[in-house]
Amino acid sequence: MALIGGAFLRITQTILRIIQLLASILVLGVFSYFLAVLKDHDLPIYDRWRAVEGMSGAAVLYGLFCVFLTLCLGGLAFFAFIAVVLDICFVGCFIAIAWFTRHSANKCTGYVTTVLGSGDSNSQASGYGENGFGFGSGEDVTYFPNLRRACQLEKAVFAVAIVNIALFLVTAVVQVLLVRHHKKEKRYGPSPANNYTAGSGRRAFWRRNKRNTRDAELATAGVGDKDRPSHDTSYTGNTLPANQNGYGLANSGWDTLGLLIQTLIPPSDLNVLYEIIVSHSYPMAKNLRAKIPPSDLLTVYDVNTSATKQFAEELGIVASNTDAPGKGTGIHLANDPREVAEKSETIITVLPEPQHVRAVFASILGTPLPSLSNTRIFIDCSTIDPSTSREIASNVSSSEAGTFVDAPMSGGVVAARAGSLTFMIGASSASLVESVIEPILLLMGRKVWYLGPQGSGLSGKLANNYALAVNNIAAAEAMNLGIRWGLNPKVLADLINSSTGRSWPSEVNNPVPGVVKTSPASRDYEGGFGLSLMRKDLKLAMTAAQEANANLLLAEKTMEIYEDTEKNHKGKDFSVVYRHIRGR
Repeated sequence: MALIGGAFLRITQTILRIIQLLASILVLGVFSYFLAVLKDHDLPIYDRWRAVEGMSGAAVLYGLFCVFLTLCLGGLAFFAFIAVVLDICFVGCFIAIAWFTRHSANKCTGYVTTVLGSGDSNSQASGYGENGFGFGSGEDVTYFPNLRRACQLEKAVFAVAIVNIALFLVTAVVQVLLVRHHKKEKRYGPSPANNYTAGSGRRAFWRRNKRNTRDAELATAGVGDKDRPSHDTSYTGNTLPANQNGYGLANSGWDTLGLLIQTLIPPSDLNVLYEIIVSHSYPMAKNLRAKIPPSDLLTVYDVNTSATKQFAEELGIVASNTDAPGKGTGIHLANDPREVAEKSETIITVLPEPQHVRAVFASILGTPLPSLSNTRIFIDCSTIDPSTSREIASNVSSSEAGTFVDAPMSGGVVAARAGSLTFMIGASSASLVESVIEPILLLMGRKVWYLGPQGSGLSGKLANNYALAVNNIAAAEAMNLGIRWGLNPKVLADLINSSTGRSWPSEVNNPVPGVVKTSPASRDYEGGFGLSLMRKDLKLAMTAAQEANANLLLAEKTMEIYEDTEKNHKGKDFSVVYRHIRGR
């Protein structure tokens, strides 16, 4: 459905509004002329003719407003509601205009009935307007056409009124489609074809990248308007800071810029994991390229070379895969992970499993890396277990390759596309996070949490996602229990969400179809946070808990429930556990 996108709907709406405006101007012009003739020749003016002039005049003003403010009316629910109501009102207005001028639908020959009177079509009053238009009563100077011409003008008004009835009905429907499209953007993220991922990230009332709490991953970290980052920051720009505390990013060219989004996965896992990787890293790379200076180079590597080439082509940027790309080429397509690390000061990795992260860094650290003017920084945005992350960090440090930090992200595909991801950081230095890492990550996200030493970011995310896994099952069981007792699902959900049982799965991602219209449950559990991803995070949390000697009394049973659910509901949102529970 790429054709029926936001841009297509807004262009269609603008064209329709322009046609409406021109049609309304024609009706207003004809009847203003008729009323001028009637007044000038001291003929009676009936209220219905004044009403036609008034309604067409209002339609002209409304048309002007809509043509110039289509973007404001093109998706925001409040403005769209007003537009739909007014469209319906003007449908009624033009039905009335068509009714008042219905006599002109007959032939304009012989005996005719018009606004200017009735009689033979060739009859005409005196006063041909030699002195122009009259502006007062009885001046007899405004041109008085014969009744045949008056009938023809009135017939034109009748035809235009019929057309406008259809146009206003169509524009009302387009307004509804724009609202639905806007809601879909807020739920799933803006289309890659539009420009929503560009800009500084500042929020304004006309922008669409507003907070979204309907994605499970977005619920796994503090992303609400009232939440604060781990420390104050004034960074909202689209360029990178100068060197601070021995670290930093230069903006002078490909060999010192050092920005990378790496999505390497072994070929054997490509078919299974490609969608997971591309859905996150592809829009992240787009945000990086859009927000760094045009002269700087973004180095990209993916085992699927066609994906990286498509990425460059889509952005309309020259891509280079030579050994020494020139400045201003925009994107450099690396041949392997090692090349990325050799030429980059900052390396951002987005990988699905711990073994993939190990494989990538084994290839990078095989031999000593060439020295750079600034210390290399490896930012791993993968969700893996903390011990593996600390092991890799130790390898990076012992090989003197640079500094490794864990920065798992939250927000899912929605936030990745919108550039509003939340990052949870584990690093040895808070000053390094504040001066270097946070400004980089804010090019792709909206919030950065510094949680402590290496591995702390992963610990925070896994703890939160463990709570999410348990709460999701609890919400499903509670809803099923109440429904079995005969309670109304919506009333029960309202009760829980206004009481102590409230949770994100019960309020935003309610597992019962129809309770929350925007939840995956209401669209057959499609989209959202997949069962496989939930099992992966739960497994990582259990591994980390064993290493920390922490009891997770509900973990094994929770894993068993999700595994059993996935057998019959593979690929569905994790709230489908409700269907599994209800089927027992």
